[in-house]
Amino acid sequence: MNDFFPLFGQSAVVAMEAAWLTVAVFDNIRYPHLNERGFARVLGMDLVKQQDPEVYADVSDRRVENPRMEKNPVSLTGRSRGNRFDFVVAWRASLAARGLRSP
Repeated sequence: MNDFFPLFGQSAVVAMEAAWLTVAVFDNIRYPHLNERGFARVLGMDLVKQQDPEVYADVSDRRVENPRMEKNPVSLTGRSRGNRFDFVVAWRASLAARGLRSP
């Protein structure tokens, strides 16, 4: 069997993932307030409180209500920088798999 087709399929999958990461990186840069609200909901365990009050009663002491932590945890955790690195590596891997650039 020709090696072209499996390699092309794999590079297409990696390219789709790279495109998704590219969108995520630019959204993190352009709309940081969306991340702040999302992280505040996760750290405050809002969905757990709404959907399963019994579990929330057991784990509610773990929630984070510090406004400084909710402000922009993307920059605190380095997640945005990690996404930037990931999407560059994914694009390079996709191009390398197609034989357009050496890894």
